[in-house]
Amino acid sequence: PSTGSVRDDLLVTLTCLRDTLVACRGAAFKVLKEESADGKGLLHEVIRQRISQPVRDMMYEALRQGAERGEVRPEAVTRQTADVGPALIVYYNITEGTVYGDESLASVVDEVLVPIIRP
Repeated sequence: PSTGSVRDDLLVTLTCLRDTLVACRGAAFKVLKEESADGKGLLHEVIRQRISQPVRDMMYEALRQGAERGEVRPEAVTRQTADVGPALIVYYNITEGTVYGDESLASVVDEVLVPIIRP
């Protein structure tokens, strides 16, 4: 997404991830815990190609565009920073068996991501 606001771009992307988890009831991510530890199983690859990598790319692009607008410190535009939000969402889904609500997603953006990237 390109809303013109890094906060909104991050929130839209994480909402998309959350909605995907809801649609598949998180089953795919739970199965990943049981699949081969080397991460080379078929399900790992499908999830990586269809969900994980696109979300991570969108998060990175949101950070890059935010840096161009002066909303993000340039040194915060890294793949590792882009992975933080999705990692929290997926971890919570796997460990708690549920997904973040809208307020909790906004909290992840406002209380975790924005402080990390703020100029």
